[in-house]
Amino acid sequence: MNTQHLLLKLQHLGMTEREAIIYLSLLKLGQATAYKVGKIAGMRVSSTYVILEKLHADGFVLKTPGTKKITFSARKPQELLSDFRAKVNEFEDIIPLLQREAQNNPISDTLIFSGYDGIAEALNYRYDTTCRTSTACLYSSIPSNDPKLLSLYTTWDRKAITDGAIFTIILPKTRDIVKFTEIVPEKYENSRYIDPKYYFIESAIEIIGTAFVRIISHEKKTATIIDDVHTAQTMRQIFTLIYDNISQPW
Repeated sequence: MNTQHLLLKLQHLGMTEREAIIYLSLLKLGQATAYKVGKIAGMRVSSTYVILEKLHADGFVLKTPGTKKITFSARKPQELLSDFRAKVNEFEDIIPLLQREAQNNPISDTLIFSGYDGIAEALNYRYDTTCRTSTACLYSSIPSNDPKLLSLYTTWDRKAITDGAIFTIILPKTRDIVKFTEIVPEKYENSRYIDPKYYFIESAIEIIGTAFVRIISHEKKTATIIDDVHTAQTMRQIFTLIYDNISQPW
């Protein structure tokens, strides 16, 4: 397993990218000052110290005050695993209580997110489900004039492909879309296109297995999650009918 893959896995456990880099650097060093860790990680000492303090607060790192310098050491992976298992056991104990609360206040099947952070949150909604099943996609356009959104999509696509997600895609064949599909080509291996003049979908629609549907509007910077099995099943059936009747693959 390469370093990049380890960084992604640590991020799945709740670390930010910079926290994951610092933790791995400290794991290699054993015990070190913020200066040494920052030098290995390629970060400023001040930033490294702040991140180490955050990792210490979260239980990933031990802090040893000294007479002259403070040193840090990464907690052993086995110890972290024991902590995670203990937390899982605690959560299992309160599930019946949470379920009773949910029955009293039903959770909405439709969630609406806004802004870049909102879209990122929607992309990561039930992420494990995305990685375990296939996603059927109807894509409308690429926000070529929005570098931040393009970067968000590209980063997420690469992560999802690495984690085993599979995509089947219908999209219009335009110059911008063709160029975008070349950035993460693995995602678009099972894609088929429709002539743009017959393609009227304005939002990106993703049907994750038969679990839920995600709709993203690039123009409005909003994302809608419809967490309903019946809706997902119906939309996937419609998608399959269209996909199977497109004769020419991408």
